Amino acid sequence: MAEKQIDDFKQSLSKNLFGKIVIKPDDLDRFKTILANMKKMTLQSQRNAEQISRELSKDKEQLADVKADHQYLKKTHQPLQDSQKIDYEM
Repeated sequence: MAEKQIDDFKQSLSKNLFGKIVIKPDDLDRFKTILANMKKMTLQSQRNAEQISRELSKDKEQLADVKADHQYLKKTHQPLQDSQKIDYEM
């Protein structure tokens, strides 16, 4: 999106008789607006990245908890299964 804005800005610049680009005061104002918008988008992207990073950290913690629970269940399940085999064989 920002690249398109810059390309559009370049296309809209005037040229003099010698083919040189002429920058008018209102062109500078438009360019400042484009830069301000790019800065806002960059800051928003950084905030989004930070939020995603926090969410990923929480997900990793939850996954570690689930893995720990799974290991516990595996350990407790095996003795129960073994005791059922003994009871069944009797």
